[in-house]
Amino acid sequence: SQAEKGYKSLFPKEYQQKVNKLMEILVINPYPARMFDMLKLDENTYRVRLGQVRVQYTVFEAEKVILVYKVELRDDSTYKK
Repeated sequence: SQAEKGYKSLFPKEYQQKVNKLMEILVINPYPARMFDMLKLDENTYRVRLGQVRVQYTVFEAEKVILVYKVELRDDSTYKK
């Protein structure tokens, strides 16, 4: 999937360690706003900033599932229109 491709392409590998740590925390708390720079994008969709890495995910409360759908490295074109 797109998130897996983004995760595997992260370089340096320290970025993957940061994403791994985030995943461990999301299992316990899907809304870690005090620990990370977090932005609510939609009703159940969030973006977490980990330095240069952005992780977007959706929380399905009823099913107790977190779907990570995008992991990307921020570059100069990330916020340009």
